[in-house]
Amino acid sequence: MQRNVQNIFRPHQADSLLTTWTLAGLSGQSFRTAHTNARTQYHPNEDFGDLRRRRPESLDEPPANDPHGPTKAATLPAKDRPPLDGILERERGSRLAECVSGLPVYYREVLSLRFEEEMKLEDIAVVLDAPLSTVKTRLRRGLDSLRVSLESNYPGERWT
Repeated sequence: MQRNVQNIFRPHQADSLLTTWTLAGLSGQSFRTAHTNARTQYHPNEDFGDLRRRRPESLDEPPANDPHGPTKAATLPAKDRPPLDGILERERGSRLAECVSGLPVYYREVLSLRFEEEMKLEDIAVVLDAPLSTVKTRLRRGLDSLRVSLESNYPGERWT
């Protein structure tokens, strides 16, 4: 009997159906009524009833309330970045590295500790064994020198 139940219903529902039939037999209910009730309760296609009634929406058509609006496909976020963005980012990084390498060493080391190592200014002062005011001055002058170098070597580009 369990094999027949497993052929009709999903395997994980077979035990529930047998329990339903057993309880129906003990309560005096007919097996036919129990079978009908159980079949209605565990019908495999019951889960998809709402999907059949609903009309699927196209991702390529504009919404019905705004025929000139963007399609759903256009509003979906992209998972991957466009390849051009990666190429441009690497190009900017190489240009930035070229300008940083042209700075004096004492500016480069403060910039490196601050932005690559993400250290606080107080920690940089301890590492370099220099007063905090000197570290702040080197950071400001290093950034100003870097900005001037970028603007002179690559005019017309935005670096902010």
